[in-house]
Amino acid sequence: MTPLMVAVQVLADGGDSPTDVDPTTGHGPEWGEAAPIGLLVIVLMCVAVYFLVKSMNRNLKKVPDSFGDVPVAVGAPVVEHEPAAPDGESELEARHDPETPPAAPPSA
Repeated sequence: MTPLMVAVQVLADGGDSPTDVDPTTGHGPEWGEAAPIGLLVIVLMCVAVYFLVKSMNRNLKKVPDSFGDVPVAVGAPVVEHEPAAPDGESELEARHDPETPPAAPPSA
């Protein structure tokens, strides 16, 4: 047989097939082995997703509608904003003083 005839025969057979396939059913020896375990894994993943979505919805109901005026908790540090730079200068231009050298980085 020529290589072309062998290739045609293999393609006609559907490729390499195992020799221990039952010709009446078409199933091999491993057929049906993973089905119960695979089903169990899928069911457990669905249950986990259900509880995650339920928990996420419960926590999203606690989120306020807007974050504009958030009350400050008692004992929390108060953060004051720096005043705007005079004469329309940007914040970096207002902080930069050409006569003073830049500060050295802190040593660890």
